[in-house]
Amino acid sequence: MADPLPGVPGSVRVAAVTVVVLAVAFGGLAVAEFASTRASRPEVGITTGLAFAGYAVLLLITARGLARLRPWARSVAIFAGLLQIPVAISFWGGQTIPIAVAALVASIVIIGGLITPAANQVLGRNR
Repeated sequence: MADPLPGVPGSVRVAAVTVVVLAVAFGGLAVAEFASTRASRPEVGITTGLAFAGYAVLLLITARGLARLRPWARSVAIFAGLLQIPVAISFWGGQTIPIAVAALVASIVIIGGLITPAANQVLGRNR
């Protein structure tokens, strides 16, 4: 079977897949937010749902950019990973600890995968 992403290092592939997982999670949050919108305050549910949906689309575009070895995608993905850290910390405590751990692991995988020498070589500006 032919490699569908020739020339893409494993660390970049793993980071791209992790970005897709985040996109799916935020897409699910968008759907949940739209579904739980209250008639008394529809603007809250609608704007939050749109923000989550927009972020999910941005993450999908970023993952596609990583798969195509676009240098701009690396910056966006690393920023998304860094953004996940305070989000994860905000979930720390009680029954939401698994969510916090998953978000932290996703951050580490994305950032770690995109700062490897292989990623630097294929995504660096001085290729």
